[in-house]
Amino acid sequence: MQEIQYISETMMGMLDPDIKRVDVAGAIIFKNLNSDNGKLLIIKRAKDDHYPNHWEIPRGKVEEGEKIKKGLLREVKEETGLDVNILSYFNKFDYIVKNSGVIERISTQYNYICKMKDENQKVKLSFEHQDYKWISHDAEIELYLNNEIKQTVMMSLSKYSDFVLNPSYEYKAVELSIQESNIYLGLNY
Repeated sequence: MQEIQYISETMMGMLDPDIKRVDVAGAIIFKNLNSDNGKLLIIKRAKDDHYPNHWEIPRGKVEEGEKIKKGLLREVKEETGLDVNILSYFNKFDYIVKNSGVIERISTQYNYICKMKDENQKVKLSFEHQDYKWISHDAEIELYLNNEIKQTVMMSLSKYSDFVLNPSYEYKAVELSIQESNIYLGLNY
């Protein structure tokens, strides 16, 4: 069974350099960008695929030799059927993929702010996903997203829409100490 763990750059430097590295392109897709009813797309993974029923932003592995932005446009089209314009780079984060407790690969996800080319396009999900939502407020984000994606979504909504963050909630992902990380990752340092 595969599982994902988000890791800090410090932890990245501690991992075996021979572990496979994969770049992932993530799309923070807005509808009605910079308006009172701006919304952001999240999609739900299929119940019989990797990470079943997990909500995420459209994203996918960049193919060998492919530029990240080209991979982003390809993945968005494959997963959602949407044509988007990439507006700007937003952020990145790292994670490891473990299979039966063994690290299979290390991924760096590069996230870009995107806008639908045509606001009237309809989402057409691939077989990898079963549902989608256009979200715009913190209750939805709290309900559907994990910490790392949640932080990225909250920051992008606060920057690119009239969305206001709830000041009573800490939106940053929890960092493990080096010792806790080593125990979790099974490293012998």
